[in-house]
Amino acid sequence: MRTLTKSLCLLLLMPASVTAQNFITDVTITVESPDIELIDNDTNATDWEICVDNNGCFTRTGLTDAPLESFNIAWSDGTPSGRPFVIQTGAPTNTLFLDSQGDLGLGTSTPGGTFGANLHIADTFPGIVFDDNVGTTQMWSLFGFDSVFTIRDETVTGGRVFSLEAGAPVNSFFMDSNGRVGIGTASPLHRLFVTGTDPGTSEIQIQVRNESATTTTRQLLGFVNNGPPQIAFTDTSFSPARSWLISNSITGNFIIKLGGFAGNNFLMDTSGNITITGTLTQNSSREVKEQLGSVDLQEVLDKVVSMPVTTWKYDLDEGDIRHMGPMSEDFYAAFGLGKDDKGLSTVDTAGVAFASIQGLHQLVKEKDEKIQKIETELAELKDMVQALAESRDR
Repeated sequence: MRTLTKSLCLLLLMPASVTAQNFITDVTITVESPDIELIDNDTNATDWEICVDNNGCFTRTGLTDAPLESFNIAWSDGTPSGRPFVIQTGAPTNTLFLDSQGDLGLGTSTPGGTFGANLHIADTFPGIVFDDNVGTTQMWSLFGFDSVFTIRDETVTGGRVFSLEAGAPVNSFFMDSNGRVGIGTASPLHRLFVTGTDPGTSEIQIQVRNESATTTTRQLLGFVNNGPPQIAFTDTSFSPARSWLISNSITGNFIIKLGGFAGNNFLMDTSGNITITGTLTQNSSREVKEQLGSVDLQEVLDKVVSMPVTTWKYDLDEGDIRHMGPMSEDFYAAFGLGKDDKGLSTVDTAGVAFASIQGLHQLVKEKDEKIQKIETELAELKDMVQALAESRDR
């Protein structure tokens, strides 16, 4: 081993035939702020400097801001110099460790981990920071601390944008080579594919929630397509599976239909007209009613008789589609039934029709009774006349 206690300048002019075995490779330099300069005297060549501390260091590269108590490697090629490598005194053991496989350990002498990672960071709060310090500055970080792996936007307070908790199931998030995302599966069939085996009723669900304190209408879910979009609700407990489909039609109608059914079970057109393939049943059980009141059948009948009935068409209907009935304003003014005077409920119109029929039945019954009474009186008079005629003839 050679120990140098004073400055030493080595000018080495090396022919190509000289091998590494010709050089001294074990040298100790003992001076204040030792400095080694590697000078390439070719034109436009780059010089290198190895320096400890910053007192008198970087004489050739011109750098003067080396940290105190540090080991530095710097370079200069005639342009502004650079210092790509610095190790400060006190750096922990295995701060930088490169093993025989080329794996790099930061804080560990056994890099690689279970799957032979090329970069292995071992620390209380291991992380990587990506700092864009040119133009509009932005800083991102990857951290694995406690039981959570996070991606953070360091320019925003509390800027955690992605978190993954330890113990998350296999394939909690998977994106295949086609850009399809699987939640709970490594074989997504669609752009977003969510699967699971939850035996309950709440885990496998998608919920969109706006937690703003401001009450207002917001669109929370949208389906946009160049053509009628469609939603399928499929029950696999049936064999074959049964699907209900909700969609638009080419003409803009809203449709609900059973998969495999040729027609539409429910159709609402752009004018608000509704067509269904079966019957319409409205809840009218006494179990859901309260505040029952009596009805004056004759009063209802009188109001029905005096109510105007006309034929008309809706202004939104295309073509000459005619209808017949009273105006909702007149109906509401007469009976006060329903929410307001802008619509008619089939429950109320049917109820008024029932009451009118019963009221009319009362009138007919009363008239029948009067007629029966008159007929009885006429029969009695006829019998009296007959008896008188017979007594006269005798």
